[in-house]
Amino acid sequence: MAQNPQNAQFHSFVDYLPDHPQGIVIPQPVYQAPPGTPFVPHQPIRFETDGGLGLPLQTALVQPIQGLHNAGTVFNLANGSNRHSIRILWPGYEPWNYPNALHTGPRTRAEIAHEVAGRVLAFHQGMVQAQGNEGDWTLQNSPFQNLYLIELRNVSKGSWQPVISRSV
Repeated sequence: MAQNPQNAQFHSFVDYLPDHPQGIVIPQPVYQAPPGTPFVPHQPIRFETDGGLGLPLQTALVQPIQGLHNAGTVFNLANGSNRHSIRILWPGYEPWNYPNALHTGPRTRAEIAHEVAGRVLAFHQGMVQAQGNEGDWTLQNSPFQNLYLIELRNVSKGSWQPVISRSV
């Protein structure tokens, strides 16, 4: 999926027109690998349910995941790295990286969603007491049960960034 050409350094709701994700997309800057790092990204992995684009992260914590479209579709996350980290660049908080967050090799969409949900929960629980400096985007204003996983983007060799939205 092409990113918004006017501001390609952010994951934004404009990226998803006309798909209309659940809630509003958290405006995370896109993680940038150090210059000169060779990298060919995998296609983003999207998460859709009967309600549309987006999987409630709370739902993804419980297996089997209910309502996830194409839950059994297999993805191979290998891209020359044995370590796959999850990066979250939530507005107003320090960049967060969870190393070895995803298993390498073939994984189903449901398995990936479950692993990512667990890492986002760890981020949320670890950072919710920190005082964010972005007003409406503070984690206190974004309870975990109101968060959706829209897609997972490969942002560098061995690094993936979840695109998250929050219900309004």
